[in-house]
Amino acid sequence: MIVGQGNNRTDCDDPQHLPYNERNLRAGRIAGQRTMRIRYRDVATPWFHYLFLAPRELADLASGTGWELTDASYDENSTVDHIATLRRVG
Repeated sequence: MIVGQGNNRTDCDDPQHLPYNERNLRAGRIAGQRTMRIRYRDVATPWFHYLFLAPRELADLASGTGWELTDASYDENSTVDHIATLRRVG
């Protein structure tokens, strides 16, 4: 079993995220994919991809891998933050 916290930026209606999501979709990427790096003072990591997935996107990505999304529960105070549970199939 894998339990993790997710942040659904695909279905959000935040105007700051919509243009980024649309560019990702036009480029053939997942809407909630972000490219970022972490910086502290004069030190920075290389750029990396980070996925902010809707539960249905997580289920799609897990399909055929031997894992299945069995639960996704949103935080009662949020429309984007959720806890997802994946279980091995079979």
